[in-house]
Amino acid sequence: EAIRACRTAINLEKSDEKKGEYYYNLGTFYYNMGVTDVAVSMYDKSIALNTMLAQPYYMLGLINFDKKDFDQCISYWTQYMSLCENDIKRAKIREAIGKIQRYKEAEAERIEQERRQAEEEAERKRIAAEEAKRRQEEYLQNLKDELSDTNKEATNLSDYKIEESVEEAEFEGLD
Repeated sequence: EAIRACRTAINLEKSDEKKGEYYYNLGTFYYNMGVTDVAVSMYDKSIALNTMLAQPYYMLGLINFDKKDFDQCISYWTQYMSLCENDIKRAKIREAIGKIQRYKEAEAERIEQERRQAEEEAERKRIAAEEAKRRQEEYLQNLKDELSDTNKEATNLSDYKIEESVEEAEFEGLD
């Protein structure tokens, strides 16, 4: 009902400034219904028709805050502060912007720290893999060298023959 009345008022209104106010009201109706995409469109029309309205900037900042688009939020709220005549509201928005900026800085620092930790972990894994490969190659080389040394000692196949001891030969006859 309120949306229809507001749309009717927009169609009948001649003044762009007043239409801007109606579009702001229309945007607020849609925002309260949870239809933020349409609300954003209405706030944008409101600003296009009346750039001196502070409230559409505040609401667009709020919507962007909810979307976690903090750069856009700060941009809209900065514009809101330049138009808002209420010192208390301006101070609250200035404080909110400061908190958002500190949060963004802390978040950027946290992400950078996680990136550095991931790089350090990747480097540790790379070094461990290289060390494991080096040990494996060293083991294989030692094994190869041992086999090579064994081959040098043997001159023919008879060198590998297990010699029967005299004692074993004596026991063979007992069987």
